[in-house]
Amino acid sequence: MLASRSTDATAAGTVVAVTVGLALSALWEMVEWAGRRFISYEVFVGYQDTIGDMAIGGVGAAVAGLVLTRVPVLRADAA
Repeated sequence: MLASRSTDATAAGTVVAVTVGLALSALWEMVEWAGRRFISYEVFVGYQDTIGDMAIGGVGAAVAGLVLTRVPVLRADAA
């Protein structure tokens, strides 16, 4: 039997996923900046690249959050 999830739980899970996804994309942008600053100027970092990377990270995290909050997790030992 599939367990139903409330709208609040779905929204909360999606918000958490988007928050984590955007935080990770911000860390990635810092790594790109450090790569350009300290390793090689060939590392491409610019405003358009940063905004694009973060937008894709946010959209991907939102999709993942929606999918993961809608897929039921069933334990094998649950009767």
